[in-house]
Amino acid sequence: MNQNMNQNMSKDKCKKNNGINSNVKRSDFIRLILLVMVVCFGFSCNGSLLVADDTLPSTTSNTDTTTATTSESTFNPQYTIEGIECQGNEKTKCATIASEYYQNAGEQVNFEEIQNAKLRLDAKGFFDNVDISLKKGNLRGNVIVLIKVVEGKDIKWNLSAFHASSYTVRNKDTGNFSTLRAGVSNLNFLGKGKILSANLTFARANSSYDHQGDYSHYTFSYQGYWLTPSLTYSDPHLFDSKKWFSNFNLISKFSSVSTTQTEYYYLPYEDTKQKRIAINIESNLELGMRFADFSYLSLEYLYKRWHGDFGNGSDHSTYFHYGWNSENDHLIPTEGSSLLTSILIYNNHNKFFKIERTLDIYSNYTKHYAVTEKDILSFQFSNNLYLRYLGQSGVHNEIELLPTIGCKYTNIFKKDYDGGYNFKNAAWYVNPSLSFDISNTGRTTKDLRPTSYSLEGGVILDTPSWVVKASLMLALSYPQDV
Repeated sequence: MNQNMNQNMSKDKCKKNNGINSNVKRSDFIRLILLVMVVCFGFSCNGSLLVADDTLPSTTSNTDTTTATTSESTFNPQYTIEGIECQGNEKTKCATIASEYYQNAGEQVNFEEIQNAKLRLDAKGFFDNVDISLKKGNLRGNVIVLIKVVEGKDIKWNLSAFHASSYTVRNKDTGNFSTLRAGVSNLNFLGKGKILSANLTFARANSSYDHQGDYSHYTFSYQGYWLTPSLTYSDPHLFDSKKWFSNFNLISKFSSVSTTQTEYYYLPYEDTKQKRIAINIESNLELGMRFADFSYLSLEYLYKRWHGDFGNGSDHSTYFHYGWNSENDHLIPTEGSSLLTSILIYNNHNKFFKIERTLDIYSNYTKHYAVTEKDILSFQFSNNLYLRYLGQSGVHNEIELLPTIGCKYTNIFKKDYDGGYNFKNAAWYVNPSLSFDISNTGRTTKDLRPTSYSLEGGVILDTPSWVVKASLMLALSYPQDV
């Protein structure tokens, strides 16, 4: 009997042990399924967003840092910024680099801001490559924004040449204007991203006008030369702030202008020749603030003073600027847009011009589209509204509206961001445009208002040390009676 009881007890123990083993096997099987699901989920997210292995329960990450990109995936985890670090910067201070990233420690990571910060850093001009990634932080759910840069040369020399020729149908007005400019810029002054540049510009212009009426014949010729040295200082982060900026320019202009005027009335005629030399000194100070992603507001004060045969005088103006700039390159942009709106809110002219009030509103909008990697289309629209009241001289009031539309095609025939060639970027472009003159001068007689067609073409060469530009413009104007 005892033997039978022992046998029954042993059978019950075996049944219990078998049940326990089966439960263990089931739980192991469930864990295995969950692990496979987690791994598959991690691989499905791998193409769109990668982060450090301690912020997601994924076994697919083998590195601590990965590039962060925006994604259309519905998986959008929230990470808290623990700090911002820089890598690869030897000349540039990390605070300068981090100031282009508009987020602070303690905020949730905005992946769109990561792309915007990369765009702003690329547009600086002194980085050959920029990469922004996320690195695991000390606490779970925290990340460190790591900005890796490859620094280029801070000093850039520039050389540009421009020539424009114009012809006005009907009154036989011809004109030519040429400039030659050379300069040098430090794009990363003091390692803080400040810009210090010096330029010297030589310009030459000439024009001639021939108008013959029923009882008179009037001819006029003009020729001028200008030599303009200039000094520019720009601080994109005033007092180490992320949003405030300032610009200062100092310009001296030495000019020599010669005119010849001949008027025929029946047989008598009058021939007048003049040559005037003047020295102009201009300075302007702009203070502004950036907001949103690429927008800004600023106030600019401009002061001019001149001495010479034209007389002595001074002029000071105040402008209000609003705009944005999301272009990915300041020389050869391939994407983004820019807007500039300037309003002259105060002006004080000298007695020579006898102008009491002036209102000037200028706007310029450009949008870039990358048709292919090397073919870029840029659509442009600009407008200038000009109001002038000549009360003291008793003449007339002037109202001018000058809209211009254009479409620019750019072909990038050399593009290398790795520095393997002599040219970082090289491109040629062609830019046709159409301008209108919609004006009301206040005169009782009819006036001539031209419609102008222009075609500009040129080439831009961007090397690690030099920027070379050459361009040519041809313009044709058709005056209309109004």
